[in-house]
Amino acid sequence: MKKLLVGFIMDGKSGGIDKYLLNFLTKVSNEEVRIDFLTNEIDVELQTELKKFHSNLYAIANLKHPVSQYRQVCRIMKEGQYDAVYLNISTAIDCIAAIAAKHSEVERRMIHSHSSGNDCESALKRNLFNGIHKFCRLFLYRYGTEFYGCSVKAGEWLFPKK
Repeated sequence: MKKLLVGFIMDGKSGGIDKYLLNFLTKVSNEEVRIDFLTNEIDVELQTELKKFHSNLYAIANLKHPVSQYRQVCRIMKEGQYDAVYLNISTAIDCIAAIAAKHSEVERRMIHSHSSGNDCESALKRNLFNGIHKFCRLFLYRYGTEFYGCSVKAGEWLFPKK
């Protein structure tokens, strides 16, 4: 059986990425493939739905606690012995799980960009996040083995040209 760890899902209803991931689960999950998910907070209804597919939902710390998130993801990967990790992220700030995957020696590490920019309403917050994003973008590609974007613009936002 192949095991895939997917991040990040919220409650299965919140937005496009959640709907995309649940659709992905229904199309791919079978006796030969098991898919587990990372989240920041367990939604009981989602957890019940995932159990129908023999999928687990793991709560990890949010990005306000990067060291805790790193340790938790490493532990989940070690215990689950995953063949691959598939991360759906919007900014390079979300790099912690990719770093943990590489350090946990997961061979296949897929990173999928789902955004083409930062849409914070506050100019101060937007500029701060953009600065952190640009810094993390410099090294994010080192932690993935495959890179995807829902558009060319989304790929250019998250990954350097090389």
